[in-house]
Amino acid sequence: MLLFLIGTDKTCLHHIKMAYVKKSTTLLLLLLVVISMGLLFGASRYYENSFSSLNNKIMDKEEELIAIKEQRDSLELELNKISKLLDIQMRREENLSEQYTEIRTVKEKVTEEKQNLSLNLNETSALLDEANLLIDSLQHNLTIVLEELNETEAKYYNVLDDLEDVCDEAEELNISDCEDYS
Repeated sequence: MLLFLIGTDKTCLHHIKMAYVKKSTTLLLLLLVVISMGLLFGASRYYENSFSSLNNKIMDKEEELIAIKEQRDSLELELNKISKLLDIQMRREENLSEQYTEIRTVKEKVTEEKQNLSLNLNETSALLDEANLLIDSLQHNLTIVLEELNETEAKYYNVLDDLEDVCDEAEELNISDCEDYS
């Protein structure tokens, strides 16, 4: 631009200047395009590597997520099994608890009946002992009464014999008329 102002041949200088500008602009533009392409290629490689790494991480996380889902599903199945078993166990426990309560009630009744029967047995045994004592006493009294009766009967027959003897003697003596006392 300096030459243009000085003023020699304006067209020639202008032409030279323009040629130089055109060559340097072209070179500059070419350099800018090459740099841009290099930057674009570098950025593409960088982002390709970044996206590839990110994609690998996403794939890994997706695999982990699938494994966790499978583990969760198996744990849910296991939980359902355990829940069913627990439900069955609870029903069994309730059933056993009811049976235990019934058996305990029956046992208490049987124990109470046993105590009552034991008391009745003791009372009956006492009554039986009293009855046996009474029977023994009555048998002893009966034996005494029978002995007294036998003695009385013997005395009665003795008195009858004596009476007959007296009557016989009175008849022999003609004192009285005796009836037959036998």
